[in-house]
Amino acid sequence: METTDVRQILVTEVAEDSPAEKVLQVGDVILGLGDGRFERDPRRAFGDAITKAESKTGEGKLPLFIWRDGKTKNVSLRLPVLGEYVDTAP
Repeated sequence: METTDVRQILVTEVAEDSPAEKVLQVGDVILGLGDGRFERDPRRAFGDAITKAESKTGEGKLPLFIWRDGKTKNVSLRLPVLGEYVDTAP
């Protein structure tokens, strides 16, 4: 079951009290980050975007491009700012 060519993420659950709670809905499809679609494995791109958003330079903003009810739209999640990883972090 290889999924590296799939360029979207289906939202199957939204955790209560999470940053996504009032922004995303079950059934939404995350098509990309910011205004563009994923150009590579979305799991890696999404993970990298979370890391950036949680940094001081990212200011806790995670902009998403989603599909909901047959229409595309931009939404943004507000994540806690945790700081930068050191260069030796895995």
